Amino acid sequence: MSFIFAVVVAAVFVYAGVAKFVTFNDWTFQARALGAPDPAVVLVPTAEVILGVMLVGGWWLTQTVIASILLLSAFTVLLLVRLRDEDRQPCSCFGATSQRPISWLDVLRNVLLITLLLVSAQLSSVTPMRVWIDQDLCTGDGLCEDHCADAFKLLEDGIAYVAELGVPLNDPGGAGSLAHVAPRDRQSVLRAAEVCPGECIFIDIADEMQESNTGK
Repeated sequence: MSFIFAVVVAAVFVYAGVAKFVTFNDWTFQARALGAPDPAVVLVPTAEVILGVMLVGGWWLTQTVIASILLLSAFTVLLLVRLRDEDRQPCSCFGATSQRPISWLDVLRNVLLITLLLVSAQLSSVTPMRVWIDQDLCTGDGLCEDHCADAFKLLEDGIAYVAELGVPLNDPGGAGSLAHVAPRDRQSVLRAAEVCPGECIFIDIADEMQESNTGK
């Protein structure tokens, strides 16, 4: 569920960022009319796209959520200030495609997005997941990498190792190389552990070490 919430916010971010770049000249004019500083004209859509990608990838989730909330909060404050204007400018939330004058709906949308981010972060932090492989038990079939290439890598020695951000943790390997599992990969990692013929994949959930294979 936390991943779904993150994807919803990510989709809004990426759409908003791309829309601003596609209509960059109009977005520049609207942003300045709202009182946004010139550096924000480029930084805001760039940040939206980057944060959107990172939310989907689950990379540095805590830091990404904090940065996303700060970005939304800053824009919400700007909206609240401009809501007092008699002649309200377009929101510009989605670049030049946003021609409707600022309203409380824009504030409500941002509050909802912030809420989704907070809930997503809370759900992810409740049950953090890490994984490791006992190389002595690995049969080298590579099924784990087939199920989740982000979390598992089969190296030249024919043995599987866990990975973070696509980088194999083969030194020292075994229980000494615990890899954090991104929220989007949790189900794939669990499935990989279930089908592992060597029963060598171990899952660490909420600081309670358990072997994921049934009956072990």
